[in-house]
Amino acid sequence: KDALSYNIEIKGILNGLNRGDAAFRSALLGVCGSVRNTALLQALDRAAREADGTVKDAAIQALAASENPEALPCLMNLLSNTPGLTQKDIVFRGIARLASGKDTEAALREETLTRALALAERPEEKRLILGALSGCPTLSALKTVEAQLDTAEVAAEAAVAWGKIARELVQTHRDEISAVAPKAIAAAKKAELPKAAMQPLADVRKA
Repeated sequence: KDALSYNIEIKGILNGLNRGDAAFRSALLGVCGSVRNTALLQALDRAAREADGTVKDAAIQALAASENPEALPCLMNLLSNTPGLTQKDIVFRGIARLASGKDTEAALREETLTRALALAERPEEKRLILGALSGCPTLSALKTVEAQLDTAEVAAEAAVAWGKIARELVQTHRDEISAVAPKAIAAAKKAELPKAAMQPLADVRKA
C-alpha cells in the first residue's frame, strides 16, 4: 500500500471518529488499535476518557490490544482514571502483555511494570504484573519482586518471578541472590508449585 493511500485511510478514520453514533465510532476505534499511527493512538487516548460508556469501553479494549509500545503511557494513565474493575482488569492485562512484547525496550518494560505493580491493589492485578516482571533480568526488578514474597496472596507468583530473574543474574550477583534464595524457595514450597515452576529456583540453588 502506498503512502498516499495509507494517509487517506488514516484521515478517513479520523474523520469518522468525529461523526456518527457511538456504535459506528466504537467499530472505528477497534481499527485504530490495530494500526500503528500516532494520530490514531491519540484519538484512542481521547476516546478512552469520554463520558459515553460504549465509546470508552471500545477505546480501552483497543488500547489494551494494541501492539504499539507507545500505547503503554496511555494505559498507565488509565490505571488512575478507570474505576470499573472490568475495565481496570483489561488495562492491567494490556500493560502486562504489551510491556512483555519484543518491540518494547527493556528499560521501558521494567519502568512500566514497576509502576503498574505499585498501582495494583488486587492480588489478580499483582499476579499479572509479577508474571511480566519475570522477563526483566535486572537487579532492580529482582528486588521489586522480592518485596512481594511476604504478601501471602501473591507469594507463589513472586517466587516464580524471582527464580526466573535470579537464574539470569546468579553468576554476577551471587551473594545477594544466595541471601534471598531460601525465602523464595520456602514461599514456592508452601504454595506447592509444580516441578516446572520450581525449576528456575532449583537452577539457582545449584548454580
